Amino acid sequence: FEAGARMVCSSFESIATGVSKISKLCSLTDSVDGIARFTCPVCKTTNLSEDQLHEHFPLFHSSEPNLSGVCPICRKFCRSESGGLDVHIHNNHGPTFKREPLLHPSGLFSWVCVQNRSQFLLVNEPAGLSRGLPRYWLPAGRLDFGEGFIDAAIREVQEEAGMEIVVTGLLRFIGDKGIIFLAEPKNPSAILKEVPDFESVGAVWVSLDQLLSLEPDHFRDGDPRELYPKLASNALKPFSIDTPAFRELETTAKKQTQASNLNETKTWGLLRNTYPDSIFFDFY
Repeated sequence: FEAGARMVCSSFESIATGVSKISKLCSLTDSVDGIARFTCPVCKTTNLSEDQLHEHFPLFHSSEPNLSGVCPICRKFCRSESGGLDVHIHNNHGPTFKREPLLHPSGLFSWVCVQNRSQFLLVNEPAGLSRGLPRYWLPAGRLDFGEGFIDAAIREVQEEAGMEIVVTGLLRFIGDKGIIFLAEPKNPSAILKEVPDFESVGAVWVSLDQLLSLEPDHFRDGDPRELYPKLASNALKPFSIDTPAFRELETTAKKQTQASNLNETKTWGLLRNTYPDSIFFDFY
């Protein structure tokens, strides 16, 4: 990515998928078809429909910093500190079902450590989220409306790594808002996501040695460098999600993502009585 690559892949399937996406975006028609056409404000590709611009932007520009600029569709000025053109175009234009859902005000979130025997999953976060270049991190995100913590964990790994998982345990509670889970792939030989989109630039499996060979600046944040070595050495062990306290948490979370704040319930007291103090952390 530092050399200017837009996509890094190791499988012919990913290459075929990427070429197919690009060919659809290149199948442009004249404006006489009655569909409004726009120019990408970054690379100046012309004659894109609204739907094509929605697809084009993350495919071609996820490896670049978010930019301030005027949206070519609605003419709104988009500031980079608020996500820039990338976030604005994705959330406000193109097919409605492909846009990011509204963030639930509860602020609840899930992080996921995925381990496949001696390998660990890293996702390449888009450059706009990670200081101007795609950098490694864990699959993570907020709970959508009606979701529990496990629902969000499964969805985030699917979106960011293109893989189905089984959540096998919990590693940490973060404040009264989040959980770090441990998971394993349903199909260890499945091809990971390699075609960029709004959620990530791709995903990779790494060994512990490969992880430790990376520089701190290669990561969005230091969490993988802290958590994965501890998992490899068994210094960090998962706790069961098959407890009355955790089941109560999931039920409450699903209710709270349709209502008020999780902290207003007695759920955290039950969790504190079930799990050791060592896995409760303040916000990172």
